[in-house]
Amino acid sequence: MLAFAKINFLYRNRKPRTSERLRGKNLSMAEKAHLPSSSQDGLPEALRPFFWDADFQKLSIKRNSYSIISRLLELGDETAIRFLLKVYTQDETISVLRRSRSISRRSRSFWIMFFDTDDEPCSPKRYPTPYGNSSRD
Repeated sequence: MLAFAKINFLYRNRKPRTSERLRGKNLSMAEKAHLPSSSQDGLPEALRPFFWDADFQKLSIKRNSYSIISRLLELGDETAIRFLLKVYTQDETISVLRRSRSISRRSRSFWIMFFDTDDEPCSPKRYPTPYGNSSRD
């Protein structure tokens, strides 16, 4: 519950997403480290551990938004979630949350409560069991 309150606080107190903020004006040094530079469309270096199976240099914030959002919703820490909430709109994030099958039921339930949406999501991620059946988390 504490993690939910902390992330909810971060989301509610975030600054508006404007072109000046994405270009890095009026940001602290810590915030600048987590935003992509205006000359490139890549991800910040702090997110590299979440994309161990992909070519990190080729990931683009715009082209690979679906994969980035679903991966960060499932595996992201506080830094990753801050980046996610700053770069992507709430509508984009909820859209991925509804369609992605790579997000577990537990994570999906958390993010549905966080974004205060009650739409029915797609089929949840299933895990194999030693008995041959797939179970839900």
